[in-house]
Amino acid sequence: MIIDVHCHFGSWPFAMDNFGVDRIKEYLDRFNVTKAIFSSSKAIVYDFREGNRELIELLEKDDRLYGYLVLNPNYLEESIEEVNRYLDNEKIVGIKLHPAYSRVSIDDEKTKKIIEHFLDTKLIYLIHTWGIPMAIQLTKIARQFPNVRFIMGHTGGDVWYDCLDIVKPYPNIYVEPCSSYADRDKLRISIDTVGIERVLFGTDFTLINPSFVTGMVECSGLTEEEKARIYYKNSIKLLEGGKNA
Repeated sequence: MIIDVHCHFGSWPFAMDNFGVDRIKEYLDRFNVTKAIFSSSKAIVYDFREGNRELIELLEKDDRLYGYLVLNPNYLEESIEEVNRYLDNEKIVGIKLHPAYSRVSIDDEKTKKIIEHFLDTKLIYLIHTWGIPMAIQLTKIARQFPNVRFIMGHTGGDVWYDCLDIVKPYPNIYVEPCSSYADRDKLRISIDTVGIERVLFGTDFTLINPSFVTGMVECSGLTEEEKARIYYKNSIKLLEGGKNA
């Protein structure tokens, strides 16, 4: 049983395979994925409303598919309207923010206004983080909104080791390991630093083959209970605290 908290649907502005729904289902079957939470790449890099609309259509194709709505805080009113449009959709579990593309920092006032507006919904926030400055920004909003759950996408990227120490004091920040390289002992160090209950399974599928992060889990010398916590138990608990439990 696997819950993948970091997946993408659609093409990117660089060379990669473009997965249709049939191929996505094939991969879910192959890797025994029970739930996969997707965001739209089109929504990230181009038009968040059009991308989210296409994502909603995808989610209807399989019971295992769930989604994050991508928002762009540069368009604050439109972003709030976008969440309200799909808030009652049981397949939507959270919001995806990608500050590297939107050029809006994680702790920007516009980002905070979005979070404030939807405090009662208990939406989960998957936030792309790459580098120490983004990790610090994430801790600022985690401190301001202690009842909101944040997933630190990529665990800070190539400086994940330092980022783990930065987010350690914040129990509402969860980490997941996907990136374009597999550093030695990344999961073991993540567990030992922030605690087993805050480490999730995310692969960056369809951008990256899920076997990459699966291999990280299987080759990290983890106990069977630790693997189960990462693969699905922690995510179940996280999702049960959300609006779509």
